Amino acid sequence: MKKSAVIKSCILLTGICAIGPVYADFVSGPGGGSVTESNNWSKGVFDPTENPVTVTSTGDNEDLIGGDRIMYLLSDFATFNNFSLGATSNTRGGHLVISNGTFTAENVRINQNTGAIADACTLTQLGGTANIGVLNIGLNTSGEATYTVAGGILNVTGSINFTDGQENQEHTLEIDGQGASSITVGGDVFLGAGTGIAYQNIRFNLGPTGITPLQITGSIFADEQSEYIIDGANYTGGENSITLLTAGNFFASQSNSVTVTFLNFNDYIPSLSFVNKELTLTIIDNPYPELLEDPSFESLVGSEPNSNSVPWFTIGEEGGNPNFSVITETVSSNVLTGSTAVKFNYYFDKVAVVQNTGLQIAPGEFFELSVAKLITEPSSNTGVHVNASSVNLTVWTSDNAESNYVYRIGSFGNLVTNENEYQQFVFPFSTADLIDNGAEVGDYMQIRIAKANENATHRIVIDDASFKQTPVVTNSYASWASDWGVDIGAESEDYDHDGLINLYEYGLGGNPTNGFVNGNLPTFGKDGADFGYVYAQRSDDPTLTYYLGTDDDLVAEPGWTNSGYTVEGTNVTGGTFDEVTNSIPTADPQKFIRLFIEN
Repeated sequence: MKKSAVIKSCILLTGICAIGPVYADFVSGPGGGSVTESNNWSKGVFDPTENPVTVTSTGDNEDLIGGDRIMYLLSDFATFNNFSLGATSNTRGGHLVISNGTFTAENVRINQNTGAIADACTLTQLGGTANIGVLNIGLNTSGEATYTVAGGILNVTGSINFTDGQENQEHTLEIDGQGASSITVGGDVFLGAGTGIAYQNIRFNLGPTGITPLQITGSIFADEQSEYIIDGANYTGGENSITLLTAGNFFASQSNSVTVTFLNFNDYIPSLSFVNKELTLTIIDNPYPELLEDPSFESLVGSEPNSNSVPWFTIGEEGGNPNFSVITETVSSNVLTGSTAVKFNYYFDKVAVVQNTGLQIAPGEFFELSVAKLITEPSSNTGVHVNASSVNLTVWTSDNAESNYVYRIGSFGNLVTNENEYQQFVFPFSTADLIDNGAEVGDYMQIRIAKANENATHRIVIDDASFKQTPVVTNSYASWASDWGVDIGAESEDYDHDGLINLYEYGLGGNPTNGFVNGNLPTFGKDGADFGYVYAQRSDDPTLTYYLGTDDDLVAEPGWTNSGYTVEGTNVTGGTFDEVTNSIPTADPQKFIRLFIEN
């Protein structure tokens, strides 16, 4: 899946606007003619520096549009037997834009190059009417091919054929928003046949509230290289159910299912279903949206990210040409989502890709930082480049959103299992973890994805970074007890024989396997006219109950009672433990005080 090439020109039917010279082919002629009737049809070149040069179109049954320029429909087209873009090895590229009028052809072929891989070919419909018998998108020896419908009417009376192409090339039918009046197919759609090595996509770019549905009278066939791409970048319609396409039947190869890719649904959670011969998109609100800008690195170009780029920038680029220590990766086989990833291009250095999130620490929140990673291109210098090709995921904080960040916590040494195969690494943490390691409530968070080692064995590519808040996680004694590598026994047992039973070790942050680590023990002292008793209590386990017991006589009844003191307040630290302050009057001649923790 790739982005379509951006063509840097603007030609209007009423004039031309551009910066510098603009060159584009045009076709003009009255409706009802034939391409062989040269008196009716002409093809020329728009050049704002000179008068258009008219060239008579030729060919018995087809017109070949070549060159990496754009051809604009200025009036009604005649009826073509065949209309091709990039049709021979000598006719590279080709782009047609239909903005009004009527285009009629028995057979449309987009990028039907019969020699070496041609430049990408596109047919973009912004308006008008396209009446097509059979629409062929790509050929097995061609380059990339795209038909985009953004407006007007597309009526294919026969079938749409996505032919298999060169490996990693993409053939795409793109429905762009809600501008089209209707998109209908009278026959079948062959999105794949089970043996493909190229990618055959139907891409749905949602408009603000939905999309013009693709209506197929026949069936839709797909294989393991087929993909539905749904982009929600322009969607603002809230929770919804949207029909993307209808078909008589849906068929996929028995051993593989169609790939589904969702893009830019940060504020929503999308899902697809096939119900009553409809492909339906269901959208619900996302309670935990993506917190990173450009998590898939799509905004980066060339030698970015660098020390000055935003939102992603680098720290630690070095070497003879530091601008190429970290670069964009656009080779489709090395890109997981979209058209761009990030490559750590040097074997010898250590460097980090960084983003200031602008998010401030608040108590009691939980997060996940993740990234997908691939290793590729092993070094030939095996005597020097010997260290693991791993990445570190770290979180830094500062009281200044723009600078002075300090390391707090991280996940280190994340290694993939196989070359040229993406693997995701996830680092969960809480704001309590940050505060326990020196951060403060209100500090800003910065995330770093770093190449861990100098002289690594491989180049590293990363894609699909993510930083999201997650639901509140409540701790439990059982999960804590299982983390020590030994069976410490029941809550009431004292595994390390230090006088604190296991439940109290848990409740106060001690180590049940080390008698010298008791955690946050209570403090007691004179506080004005009264005594003060301060104890720590876990902020992440609401099942625990803390209270004081007092007794005037350890021998006589009634024994310990939950009375004789006042809770003055709780200091919510934002960390794992809060502090509870209690006062005890000094009027009694003697009093015994202890802390109770119950689960």
